[in-house]
Amino acid sequence: VKMNYKMKKRTVKQRTSSKKRTVKQCTSSSTTSPPLQQYNEVAGKSNISDANEYDRYGNPTGREYDLGRDGAFMGFNILIGQFYNFDMQMPIDALKIKGFQVKHVTTEDECITELASNRYQIAWIISSTQIRNSKFISALTAFHSAGGAIFLFADNTPY
Repeated sequence: VKMNYKMKKRTVKQRTSSKKRTVKQCTSSSTTSPPLQQYNEVAGKSNISDANEYDRYGNPTGREYDLGRDGAFMGFNILIGQFYNFDMQMPIDALKIKGFQVKHVTTEDECITELASNRYQIAWIISSTQIRNSKFISALTAFHSAGGAIFLFADNTPY
């Protein structure tokens, strides 16, 4: 995706008045959702009767019924630290369709390095049964203290 940043033009009065600042506006050349419209039109509706198809639980099928629009989350980076062995390809592919950039690591050492890189807004931590690196908890704490969100899949001890 090509991103273009344009400086907003200001009048002489705006440039000389106090507490005014130049704002960068981001424009994208991709065909994604308009800014601030992350959610599909059906978000919040609990009775959808006009879908073409429904799953066995009565939920409408198709990406147009997902909460988030395809491509709406471009610019958000997720780090997935997966320390329990199972196939993550389907969730990763689904996140990418929604626009997220995803980095998937399988060791605590890799995760610590990536957490310290300041590239991610969100970290998914999928636990195993033990902590192998004593610095892992402090790396997560530092990430969270700096504003990072943590989604903890903690069905195994010691998490």
